[in-house]
Amino acid sequence: MPGSALEIFDHFGDTQVFRDHFSGAISYIGAFNVDGDGSPRCYHLDSAKGLDRLDDAGKPGDWWGVVTDNGKPSGNPIVQGPHDPAPGFLVSCTALAKNPHLPESDPNRYYNSEVDRYVSVPDRIKHLLGRKALVVNLLNGRSTLATVAEIGGDDHIGEGSIATAKDIGINADCRIGGQPHSVLTVIF
Repeated sequence: MPGSALEIFDHFGDTQVFRDHFSGAISYIGAFNVDGDGSPRCYHLDSAKGLDRLDDAGKPGDWWGVVTDNGKPSGNPIVQGPHDPAPGFLVSCTALAKNPHLPESDPNRYYNSEVDRYVSVPDRIKHLLGRKALVVNLLNGRSTLATVAEIGGDDHIGEGSIATAKDIGINADCRIGGQPHSVLTVIF
């Protein structure tokens, strides 16, 4: 549109993503899916015990949401020990480390979905990791600030942590929560 500062930046599924020509901010309005990654209680080998389904972390030979003993998708998931935050649960990770000086096998290295406000972006725009975001539930007016700390698939956009969902008044259950529309995210 003539004279507009917004231009179409990309699209993921049915969601168009815009970029402000002047500030470089990225924005979109769409769904908000709840992501438990990084929570020490996110995944368990007994899928029913975790905050999220184990298949959301991968499967034997192809793990992406948990830390493995060889650091590759082909490895075996690391189970938290007695001195970790959630003994018996798997070490769930986020793409961005909150405490990068801790070893990859330490669950405290990652953004904790239950405590930290974060959003996820598709892999092809992972260069946005570490940026700050404003997340607004347009249905109730509640908002919060978050960090871009996680990467999802390129087929969708609109995902964030349990803490982000709670702040903006959305059902924060990883399995059945979320909101199908009307969430504005602005990444600065």
